[in-house]
Amino acid sequence: MRTKNILLLLATLLLTATLASCSDTKEEEKTDIELARELYAALAPTHLVVNQGNQASGIAGSVTALNYASGQSMHYAFGCINGFALGDTPQNVFRQGSRQYFCVFGSNLVWAVDAQTMQVVGQMKVSAPQRVAADDKWVYVASNEGYVTRFNAQTLAEDRHIEVGPNPMGLALANGDLYVSISDSYNWDGAMQNGKKVVRIDIESWQPEATILVGLNPTRLEATADGYIACVCNGFFDSEQHVYAISPDNSVRMLTYGSDCVAAGSDVYVAYSVTNWETMKTTCKLSLWNLAGGELLKENITAQPLDYSPTFLAYDAARKLIIMGKRAAGTDYTAAGSVEFRTTDGKLQKVILTGVEPYSITAL
Repeated sequence: MRTKNILLLLATLLLTATLASCSDTKEEEKTDIELARELYAALAPTHLVVNQGNQASGIAGSVTALNYASGQSMHYAFGCINGFALGDTPQNVFRQGSRQYFCVFGSNLVWAVDAQTMQVVGQMKVSAPQRVAADDKWVYVASNEGYVTRFNAQTLAEDRHIEVGPNPMGLALANGDLYVSISDSYNWDGAMQNGKKVVRIDIESWQPEATILVGLNPTRLEATADGYIACVCNGFFDSEQHVYAISPDNSVRMLTYGSDCVAAGSDVYVAYSVTNWETMKTTCKLSLWNLAGGELLKENITAQPLDYSPTFLAYDAARKLIIMGKRAAGTDYTAAGSVEFRTTDGKLQKVILTGVEPYSITAL
C-alpha cells in the first residue's frame, strides 16, 4: 500500500511538472526565425561562406556561418535568420564596417546585412551584379552588363553609374580610386578582344582616370597595403593564366602564372591550377609574391601541390590563415563543399563543410 501511494505521488508530480512545462513552453514559444537567430548568436561565427548552389538543379545560393575555433557551422544561415533565401548564383561577400554586402547575380540585387546578426537592413537593385566592394561612404557594384553603380552606404540609395566596358568582373579600392577589370568574357567569337584592361575611376569626380592594359580576360583584382593591384587574367580559362602587377603610377608587369590570388599586406598569395583534361587530374601550387619588387618570396607554400582547383582563395590577416574553397569530389556539383584553413607555411589546420559550391568568404 505504501509503495502504491509513492508511485501515485510520483506520477502526480511528473504530470504536474509536464503540464507546467507545456504551459511554460506555450507562453515562451519562439518562431523558427527567433530560434535561428539564437543559434547564430550561440555559434559566435568567425567566418561567413557564400555558396553559389546550382541553379540548373534548383539549388539556391546560401550562406554557411562557421566558427573556426570550434569547427561548428550553421548552414543556410541567411535564409533561416531572415525567412527568405539569399538568391541565385551569389558572387561574393564584402565586409565594410558594421555591414556585409552579398552580391547575388541571378537575383539582380545586393543585400546589405548587419555584420553581427546577419539580419537584412536593405537591398540595392542592379541588373546582373558581378562584384561588390565598399568604403565608409559608398557601395560599388559592377554589373555584367557593362557599368558600375555607386550607392550611398548609409541610405543604400543609388547615386551615380558609369559605363566601363563589357563584362566587368573585379573591383578593388586603392590610392583613392576604384579599379575595375574588364573581361569581355562573353565575347568568345571575338576572342574577348574588347577586354584586356583595367579601368581606374576617380571616386570623387566619378570619371575614368586611366585605362590600364593587361592580359586576356582579366577577372579578380586584389589591392595590397602599399597601393599595388594584382590582376588575375584567366585567358581562355584552361591556359595562359597570369597574374599582373599594376603599380600606383599605372605601370604594369606580368608577375607569374596564376589562376587566383589574394592580398596579404604588401604581398599576394597566388594559386595556379592546371588540369590534365585527358586524365582529369588537377594540381594547384601556392606561392607568395611581393608586387612592388616583383619578387618571388616563397615558391611552394604547401609541401605537395594540392589535388584540386580552389573555388576561392582568401587570407585571414587576424588569424594568419590561408583559406581555400573546395567543391565536392568528382563531377557532383550538387553535393556539399568544404573550406580548408592552412597556416602561412601551408600546414592544414582544419576542414569545415559548407553548402554547394563555396565561392567567397569573409571574416567577422
